[in-house]
Amino acid sequence: MKDIVILSASFLIMTLTRYVFAVLGLLLILKFYPFIKESLRSNNQQNLYKLSAYLVLLLLPFLLWFKYVYYIESEKDIGLSYFNRFKDTEPFYNIKAGLGLIKHAEVSNINGIPAFISLFIPMTGLRSWIFSISLILSFISGFVLQFKDKNSRNLFFAVLLIMIGLVFAGTGFSRYWLFMLPAYILGFYYFFRILFPENKTFILAGKIIAILYVINELRLNFKIINEFL
Repeated sequence: MKDIVILSASFLIMTLTRYVFAVLGLLLILKFYPFIKESLRSNNQQNLYKLSAYLVLLLLPFLLWFKYVYYIESEKDIGLSYFNRFKDTEPFYNIKAGLGLIKHAEVSNINGIPAFISLFIPMTGLRSWIFSISLILSFISGFVLQFKDKNSRNLFFAVLLIMIGLVFAGTGFSRYWLFMLPAYILGFYYFFRILFPENKTFILAGKIIAILYVINELRLNFKIINEFL
């Protein structure tokens, strides 16, 4: 019960910050199912009543969000709409933009898959289908090799669901992927340790990458400061 309530609260908070996280509800259902099944089997209705009460309380913040959306949609003079924002665009517009096949009207660069490389080399505007697909296949292959581990498998499904959700949202912005960077690096580790079994190789690579990131941060600082001089 405690685990499910904590997971549900985390899920709802994340969904309120970025609605694309709603796709993680699929994983939450997998957690709910055995609990509900066991409660029904043991005829423990008290657990189900408690869970229902907790979920109702957790859902209360969404009532404010629905009220906000209703206000936005009903006030035509505001000029904003969640549902008619791109009504004049071609079919599958968001999906194409999310994949990086076309440039979204609200941004200056193509995002989606070719922008994946920019997550590791930020503030450069770098776009590359070859490098990005290579990196994506590497971290996916790493998790597939580690598929027997339940925690790694759940993490992989969570990351994959969010990435697919971002494609459907039409964003594909690398800044939205940033919080998933530890999972990407873990997938790289799983993949490359097949080629380099010695951990010393990864420690050395990690130190080199850390130094490069520090140098890049210094570069960005100088760039930003120079813009204001």
